[in-house]
Amino acid sequence: MLKRIGLTRGDALAILALLIVAAIGYAMTIATARHASDSGRLYAVVRVDGEFYAALPLNEDSALDVNGHNVLRVSGGAVFMESADCPDKLCVRRGRVSSDGQRIVCLPNRVSISVETQTRLPGVSERAFDGASAK
Repeated sequence: MLKRIGLTRGDALAILALLIVAAIGYAMTIATARHASDSGRLYAVVRVDGEFYAALPLNEDSALDVNGHNVLRVSGGAVFMESADCPDKLCVRRGRVSSDGQRIVCLPNRVSISVETQTRLPGVSERAFDGASAK
């Protein structure tokens, strides 16, 4: 049968090995995503000049004005920079982020947004996660 479709035994083994590696990679991605969601709710954590500014849960739609320069919005389980007064607007063009570890950064305004679980935020008090915490 292999000769009929133009494959050698080595070709078939290489294809099988690639499929197995892809399946394992996919399974690990799914397991990691489930672990992140099981270990705590996801938050859009906003920092200005590297200092904590606010944490907004991704499961609640909201908007936040950051120092009059940037407006971010949480909608549909993701966060995105709705507007910014920086010249290049790279942060706005970044689009929506929703997975643990993803970031949006506005360098001119020194604003960063990262998607994080509550358990990954040492030094941020539980009170900061009330959904309305901003300086």
